[in-house]
Amino acid sequence: MSFQQESITPQEAMFNEAMSAIQAGDRPRARDLLTRLLKIGQDNPDYWVWMSAVVETSKERTFCLKEALRLNPQHAAARRGLILMGSLPPEESLVLPARYQKRNWQAKASALEGGEQSKAVPKSQFALMGVALVVVLGLIAFAFFGAQRQFMRRTSAPIIFIPSDTPAPTVETTPTALQILSGSPTPLWMILKATYTPTPLYINTPHSSSEAYRIGLRYFGRQDWKNALTYFKQAATAEPTAPDIEYYLGEIHRAQGNYPQALQSYNGVIKDTPGFAPAYLGRARVTLALNEKNVESALIDLQTAIEKDGSYGEAYLGLAELYLQTGENGQALEALEQAEIRMPESPLVFLYRAEAYLALKDAGQALENARRANQLDVTLLPAYRLIGQVLQSNGDLAGSISPLNVYVTYQPDDAQAWAMLANAYLDQKNARDGLKALDQSLRLDNRQKEAYLLRAQLLLDQDKAESALNDFKAASRLDATSYEASLGIGKALMAMKYPGDAYMQFERTKALAQDELQNAEVIFWRAQSLEKLGQLEVAQRDYKALTTLPAGSVNAEWVEYAKERLAAMALLTPSPKPKTATPTITVTFTRQPTKTKAPTATRQPTRTSTPSKTPLPTKTPVPASPTPTR
Repeated sequence: MSFQQESITPQEAMFNEAMSAIQAGDRPRARDLLTRLLKIGQDNPDYWVWMSAVVETSKERTFCLKEALRLNPQHAAARRGLILMGSLPPEESLVLPARYQKRNWQAKASALEGGEQSKAVPKSQFALMGVALVVVLGLIAFAFFGAQRQFMRRTSAPIIFIPSDTPAPTVETTPTALQILSGSPTPLWMILKATYTPTPLYINTPHSSSEAYRIGLRYFGRQDWKNALTYFKQAATAEPTAPDIEYYLGEIHRAQGNYPQALQSYNGVIKDTPGFAPAYLGRARVTLALNEKNVESALIDLQTAIEKDGSYGEAYLGLAELYLQTGENGQALEALEQAEIRMPESPLVFLYRAEAYLALKDAGQALENARRANQLDVTLLPAYRLIGQVLQSNGDLAGSISPLNVYVTYQPDDAQAWAMLANAYLDQKNARDGLKALDQSLRLDNRQKEAYLLRAQLLLDQDKAESALNDFKAASRLDATSYEASLGIGKALMAMKYPGDAYMQFERTKALAQDELQNAEVIFWRAQSLEKLGQLEVAQRDYKALTTLPAGSVNAEWVEYAKERLAAMALLTPSPKPKTATPTITVTFTRQPTKTKAPTATRQPTRTSTPSKTPLPTKTPVPASPTPTR
């Protein structure tokens, strides 16, 4: 019997291809097709649900399902998915019927019995597929393919990778813009051409007798440590001698910060199965986490892991991490050479190599390797941070804005990254965004001296002297020897019209100056405070001292300003006075000036000899000269 197949649109054909790719287990292909579909029609909730089945991390999965539910609040598959992820409370009405709860082998058996090849899905059947296949295949797929990875240095996630033969996709180094959907950042796989394909787990031994092992592994991949721990404990009860189960328990404890318990698990594996290399790597990481000075013990474990399994690239990565932590960057590079042989396309190899080159002040090699890490895995967030850091070290602050923006969008809790971004904004005269970034940085970590100094100077430039004074004082509390903080306090007091307090502060700052330029800067500001106090004779002496300093030890603008003030003072014609000893400047220091308090009166200098009683001349009005900024 013949029939005419209903014509389908190119979009529907692409969707059919995505479904076929999912059924064939080709998740990268399915993800690529669904990404294209979402770029065409982001308002289709079924696309978002299916995308949740092929993304890599639980955060991305949750994002997709929430988008689907936002577009269709009644979407049953999306609600089931969010309940499974723990983002929504359970609903009895959404329990999956028993007839749909098939295991993988049952689904394959049913397909073979049916004997029918998959057909193109006509437009009229889209609704049916959205209800049936999305509920069954979608949730099963993302439940089984949930392994995610963690790339943050020093806190490597307890997932072990081996080299992948998957070729690296060709991608842009950094996205030019970040698209925001529903008030939250769009996952990187949505705005970039391709994403990294993770390598399989080093340890994934079949445990046919224990369903708890498979469930625990899925929770482990989602970094749901609580549930993973529950199921792996059940698996350990069923198979108490399995070394990989005990190893995963150790990794879970390490991820939870329960280092003593993790150490106990690793020691148990090593005792019962001394040839199990990953346990030595885990123990090395825990040893360092317990005490960063335990370098020797960690080094022995890492070397032992390599002896037990010479092809274990992750152990060489761990060795490189250790050397980076101890500042032995040359040895880190040697370990990374060995890691690259065993893991030729690992983005972490290039990321750590970039860190080593940056520490060695080789900005060119650092940038090349950081960009290569980014090309291999566009979702590797530390690579964006490192690219920005290297560009800033090379003086390209403008170029660092784009990668740092990507990083803080997806990793908003990194205070130092916000400070770097603020520095770049301020370099580009973008005070508004610079101030926002500094505020965010200091909210996350109020122990950053440099961030306080940056914000204080920005506030001072905006005539917010009192706020600037508070930040300069905060920086000084963090580092009492900071020349910049001490000088800044004096500058803020000058802006608040407290020249007496400012003079006393500059006198204290003089002892903190570390070179001729800083010493000249103190003289420059002290001269201004003396002039404001009416101590013209002493102010003239400071201004003259500036004009006689060698060119390399003084800012040219300070010299020009000093000459202007000396010329203005020369217009005054005081009567001749006998030579006197150096006058003593006496001021009263006001510890907590406020805007409403009048400036402290300053006494005239006490002289050691009797000056002429000739009346002081009338001063010729001198136009106020603006105080140049540093």
